[in-house]
Amino acid sequence: MGFYENFEKLCHERGITQVCSKEAEEKLGIKKGTISAWKRDRAKTPSSKYLKLLTERLNTTMDYLLGETNDPTDYSDGDLIADHAGAALDHFNGDVEKTINLQKITDNDVRSEMPLVLKLYNKLTYEDQQEVISFIKFKLSMYEPQEKRNTASHAV
Repeated sequence: MGFYENFEKLCHERGITQVCSKEAEEKLGIKKGTISAWKRDRAKTPSSKYLKLLTERLNTTMDYLLGETNDPTDYSDGDLIADHAGAALDHFNGDVEKTINLQKITDNDVRSEMPLVLKLYNKLTYEDQQEVISFIKFKLSMYEPQEKRNTASHAV
C-alpha cells in the first residue's frame, strides 16, 4: 500500500472515522485541505514536516507511512514496548533494546508460520476452534502483571 492508504487505515484504527474532516484536522494538527490534497493525488508523498508530525500523532513510523513495511508499530517507543513486552522485558532486566530485538525476531517467525497455523486451525471443528481460542486467552492472561491479576480476582 502507498502513503494515503496507510495513512487512512491508521486514522481509522486510531478512531478518526472521517479522514478529511474537522475532527482529523484537530487531532492531527493538519488542515483538512492538505489531507484532501493527499487523497486527490495519492502518488504524492507529504513533506518530511508532515510525515514527522503524522508519526508522532498516529504513533507509527515513516517506513509504514511510506509503504516500506506492513508493520505500523513504532519499536522505538519505549513506553509502548514496556506496556506490551511484559515477561520479555522482565527477562532482559528492563533492557528495552534487547526486548525490541526479541520482539522483531518473534514477529518475523510468527508471521512466517501464520499460514500453516491458519490452515490447521481451519481444519478443526467449531468446538475445537473455540477451545483453541480459550487456551490462547488463558496463556495471554499469564503475562499480565501480578497486581493486575490480583485486582481482577478480587473484583469477582
